[in-house]
Amino acid sequence: MEEVPVTIKNPAAQPKAKEILYQPSYDSLGSRILLTVSNFDKFHPILDPNKKDVAAITEQDIQTDRKKYNLKILNEVSDDERRKKNGVASEHLTTAVTEWASDASERFNRIKPLKKQIQNFLGLDEASDFTTEQVITYYKKYFDVVNQGTKYEVFADDIIERYASSGNFDFEAYNRDIDGIRLFSRKFFGEEGDEIIQKYITHWINFKGDPKKYVTEANKEINTVQDIHKPHLEKLFKKAQEIQTTKKDNLELESIPENIKQELKDVPFGEIKAIEKSRNLMITKRSQIRELVEPLLVFAAERFWDLNIRTLSTSANAKDIGHTGYIIIDYNSLSDENKKIAEEHGELIPNYDGFPVIKFSLPITPETSTQSIQKQSDLFADKFKKQKAHWIPSYTLAEISKKYNAYHNEPELTPEFLIEQGLYYDKEGDKFYLSEEHFQKVVDESEVDEVPAGTFKTVSTNSTDQFAKIEQPTSKPTQLETTPLAEKPKIVKINSLKEILGILDKGQPDEIQNISITEAGLLDLLPKAILDSVKSKNPAAKKFNPQITDDIKKTNFAIDQSGNSGKGTVKGKIGAEGKFLLMPINIGIDIEFKNSDDNKDIVPSGISVQPDNFQSLVADNLRKYKIKEELRLYLQKQIKGRRVLKNLDLSINSKDKTLDVTIQ
Repeated sequence: MEEVPVTIKNPAAQPKAKEILYQPSYDSLGSRILLTVSNFDKFHPILDPNKKDVAAITEQDIQTDRKKYNLKILNEVSDDERRKKNGVASEHLTTAVTEWASDASERFNRIKPLKKQIQNFLGLDEASDFTTEQVITYYKKYFDVVNQGTKYEVFADDIIERYASSGNFDFEAYNRDIDGIRLFSRKFFGEEGDEIIQKYITHWINFKGDPKKYVTEANKEINTVQDIHKPHLEKLFKKAQEIQTTKKDNLELESIPENIKQELKDVPFGEIKAIEKSRNLMITKRSQIRELVEPLLVFAAERFWDLNIRTLSTSANAKDIGHTGYIIIDYNSLSDENKKIAEEHGELIPNYDGFPVIKFSLPITPETSTQSIQKQSDLFADKFKKQKAHWIPSYTLAEISKKYNAYHNEPELTPEFLIEQGLYYDKEGDKFYLSEEHFQKVVDESEVDEVPAGTFKTVSTNSTDQFAKIEQPTSKPTQLETTPLAEKPKIVKINSLKEILGILDKGQPDEIQNISITEAGLLDLLPKAILDSVKSKNPAAKKFNPQITDDIKKTNFAIDQSGNSGKGTVKGKIGAEGKFLLMPINIGIDIEFKNSDDNKDIVPSGISVQPDNFQSLVADNLRKYKIKEELRLYLQKQIKGRRVLKNLDLSINSKDKTLDVTIQ
């Protein structure tokens, strides 16, 4: 089957379930494999199916640090199966894989968050739907036997990251995908290799989800070897003996690289592109880090997230050559112990956008290697201790209603409406959080001893501010920088209501200068009604938009034409004045008509809106739908297939009072 050429990126973690929905079975094969790969030197004989006195497993026996795992036995046994069976898969199996991928592509296209994450992983255009071939490419990454060998450790880590969180595992989501995973494993490695590795993965997930229950249940079965499992254990035991008797150099345990999710080579800095995202955004999900942070600093940013430390800004890309890359963390989010660590290894800047931060600088010269920058940032992050996440905001319904209605006109907000916007509602505490992961950090903080000082605080409902003022550090401030940290981005990316709330946490609405609407979470800022109301005096333009409404008071259309009467290009602009939601509004639409003998292309090339009160227009229309896709589909319908609109992007500039729409 031909593989679709794509640029492989790393997968982001999927939304997590709060409760375990399914409990997999325990058996001797999976239990013995898991114990062996975590304690190879000491316990490899337990793979012997004739051994009936295996000692009980303890939680200490199952190393939670996967960097110490030895997966050589599993990999080499799978290699044996692959050499025997790869390339001779039955026609029925090939058909089954294709049919499964077809069903999976439909499911991915229906589940928009999952679709977006996998598209980012494969480097695909978000506006496009998945094809069967792309889904096959997505899973085939784990079974690329030509270039990468059998990297089951990558596969297992990905399964854990995608479906497990805070000791819980979403078995419902896992089981939806696992049928396809088994098909691919069987196709590329043979049925026995699939059976062995699947047992390992299942037991690892089981242990990860509930280690205490796992060791109790697994110990009941560890010495009961079923006949169906004996051939697998014999094969694994034989391979373990071969590895055990090789030279010492070959006995080194295979370790998973510290940054396995990145798998970065030491490429020139000139090939590291900048991620043009705004600083200071409130991250609400771990998976967002890969969207906001450049690859070299992803591990450090994820480490800070896991430690409940708030990262504000990062940079390490081609634009930093000859300058300085950096990681900036929120000083007020740190515990007392972490503040001391930060001040020792970083620079305290008392006034960064109005509050204190710690900056860790990464000088970058033309000779600097990407690996050295990555290592420096990793070492910096590893110095910190886990702490309580006191910087995470929470809201009562009254608080969030007040905040929301400062920019919207929504008479009565309900929990159901806010949940639709992506917020997480804690019924027991009667509080809203920007995400379930934020909530999980708060409820898990009882396990952390450190208590930070000088942190963000949620205020009572009768306060006029949403958050208390940020406390200044007690330590002596260092000298401020004489040059800016970095040029502030011109556009603040907004994806949803929760991100708006996150941004507003740090200041007043008038501090937001530039906004770009990028995806789900917002209603039509420029709804169909506006486009439908455009009236044109030009016959060709009427084909683009023939509908007229009473809202439009006057229209105009100007044409510049070149070329012969039968061929050429017609460029024009439709202008309209009217009211939208009882507000005065001006609309300008640039349209290009490409006329030829066999077809007539009508291409909307730009749209701008200039209301008298731009901020109110933005505020009154923030809702739950995808503006970009809505506009793209609407415009695509208008031109009736004469041209495919590949991409549509909206950027709002409150200074110029324009909503710019760029169409490709």
